[in-house]
Amino acid sequence: MKLSKLIAGTILLWNLLSPRIVKGIDGFVFDSWNSQKPDSTNVSLIINDGSSGTGTCKIPYFDIYGYWAIDPNVFSPPATPSDTGHMSAYLTVNSKTYITHMRKGPLDEASIFPTAFLDDPDKAVMAHAFGVWDVKDTSNVADTLKAEGWLKKNPAQKIKFINYCLKYSGLDSTKVDTSDIFPQVYINLEKQDSLWLPSDSATVRLYKQKSDTTWQTKVSFLLDTLKYGCATMLDSLIFPSELSVFRDASAESVGVDSSYIVGTIVTPKGKLKNNGTITQIPRFYFFIRDSLTNNEVYRDSLNVSLEGGKDSLVAFSSWTATPVSSYAAICSTGLSEDVNSNNDKKVKYFQVKSVTAIELSDFSAYPTADGNILTLWKTEYGGNTACWDLEKRIQEEQNWQDVATIPSTNSSYEYKYLDKNVKRNITYNYRLGQVDLDGSVIWHGPVSVTALGGKGLENFKIWPNPVKDLRELKISRRGDYGIYNVLGQKVAEIKNCDRIDVNLPSGVYMIVTGEKLFIPTKNSDFQSDYFLSILGNYDII
Repeated sequence: MKLSKLIAGTILLWNLLSPRIVKGIDGFVFDSWNSQKPDSTNVSLIINDGSSGTGTCKIPYFDIYGYWAIDPNVFSPPATPSDTGHMSAYLTVNSKTYITHMRKGPLDEASIFPTAFLDDPDKAVMAHAFGVWDVKDTSNVADTLKAEGWLKKNPAQKIKFINYCLKYSGLDSTKVDTSDIFPQVYINLEKQDSLWLPSDSATVRLYKQKSDTTWQTKVSFLLDTLKYGCATMLDSLIFPSELSVFRDASAESVGVDSSYIVGTIVTPKGKLKNNGTITQIPRFYFFIRDSLTNNEVYRDSLNVSLEGGKDSLVAFSSWTATPVSSYAAICSTGLSEDVNSNNDKKVKYFQVKSVTAIELSDFSAYPTADGNILTLWKTEYGGNTACWDLEKRIQEEQNWQDVATIPSTNSSYEYKYLDKNVKRNITYNYRLGQVDLDGSVIWHGPVSVTALGGKGLENFKIWPNPVKDLRELKISRRGDYGIYNVLGQKVAEIKNCDRIDVNLPSGVYMIVTGEKLFIPTKNSDFQSDYFLSILGNYDII
């Protein structure tokens, strides 16, 4: 239920019980600048010179945050529209007393006092509420209407409007509620550090922001302590009175491949986006830098016209991929008054390789049943690689140790190396160095593997190994087995037998029985043969 409806119900209840000329006197007291809440604040109200008596109330009335209300019938004679009311409030917390400076105003049928704030006696700047009674939103924009204010002589300290009723109801406290009957914008001057005088000016700004467009109304006025006491409220304000546009273009992606053969003609591309709502013409740049020398080897730029919210894949002038090296491709935008520099640049790294470079397609490592570690790697085509340097380290350590150097075949080939110098139940990282004939090295990996502990399966046999057809593979021990691919997907099942009556395409498979895991993999000639490594004491989770 809206706050205005609750208050209207209170006034109606008074009217039904005892119709009278002034139907209600109420208002709000909200937090001090340092967030002291108004709960248990005592409110006092007198009429004219006070001879009619004093009305009192303790906040919160009707359990509405910061709300106070006083029945006009407590006064003798009762309050009339020709009277003037004077309201004040205080709250004592741990021997410290917060007050509200006197609010006053002519009474009417439903007398609503300007919003007040608890004043902290320890701060030199006195609390003063300034804002707007009634805001008319004509924008037809669905975004939240917000407000801020500042003392004109202290524009650096802008004070954000807080809707305290929404805040303590768990709702959006930044929202200006244009449907409410109470002051809709109220800002406390005690939240800034400049002393103010009645001759000073304050500014209120209401705004909505969507993408790159801001709708706003901004008004300045003199502070007035005569009409309401320590409160200055404009009667009404129309929103919006103007709109402004901020600019934001972003580099979304870099269009280069991960590698090129030296001499390839490359057409660099990049995706540019206009994050706003109106057409912009940013400058779009493409750079290529050698990562080893940091020298710039390519530069191009274009002006790109983009409608609001649109993106475009932009092709730049061609570049010849040379020399062999590692490179960084960089897309960036240039737009005057761009409000967000964090999205202006994208980077992608790539390599230029020699014509006969070897392409590594796989690098992996597996534990064996006897506690060793088998490393495997595969190359796709010939090249000028001199050798492969295999290194390892214990996972928690920093320094790499030499394991082996294996000459390159410079052809499509599967390499394997059995590392016997490992400790059981220890996790190792392996990396592979591809050493070129010119001495340059490209590192692959690392891959992680744990050497198995405990005894192997000495009495377990499978044969022949390698095998042309998996149905010819025999197992020395009858039992139930599951066959899994390297993705962990079950592809076959064997029940209480000593041989496999299924056939599978060439590849890497795991044969699982109980707590044991067996891994076959292709042999070195890369036909449909299998190489089988038996792994023991491996828990399947």
